Amino acid sequence: MITATEIADLLSAAEWAKLDQRAELHNRVRYLAKKGLLRDAQTQDNRGTLAFPNIEIYRAAIFVALLELSMDAKTVSDALLKADRSFLPVPVPSALDENGAGYHFANSGLHAAVRGVQSDENWLLEISSLRSGINTKKQLMCRFVCRDVESPVDEGKIDRAAGRRPSATKVRVNLNYLFEGLPNFR
Repeated sequence: MITATEIADLLSAAEWAKLDQRAELHNRVRYLAKKGLLRDAQTQDNRGTLAFPNIEIYRAAIFVALLELSMDAKTVSDALLKADRSFLPVPVPSALDENGAGYHFANSGLHAAVRGVQSDENWLLEISSLRSGINTKKQLMCRFVCRDVESPVDEGKIDRAAGRRPSATKVRVNLNYLFEGLPNFR
């Protein structure tokens, strides 16, 4: 378990913030913790200090990166929730068990992506703004993608089948670069 302050310290140590920007980074991570945007918090002491599972270091890193693009916290939270839930357990090499006899499927897309990045696989977080169509309203499509095993999807064909124009807005977060310098908690 790790506190919000410790998460901010790790992000700072990974060269996320210059010395004069560290206070802002600490405030941003504490904000994420207080608003419940970091998950599975447990009260650690009488002062109400919250501690989080180690996976939340990576969730905080994604939040900080997307908040820097002026995305609001609720949109980022919704995007991460969708990406966690829409993750299809594609058999990636990092999921292969030690004996090579089966696969360990992750609890969420974020867990799979962290495990994959720590195993030198190439992972992205993709966020697309889908336009409204015949039977659909405007929405975000979010997913974690292992570029080593997933073939590119012709999103234009999917969009046309749904009766909408192809998405013109897409954010791709390179998780290998984003998590570089963060500790390996396997």
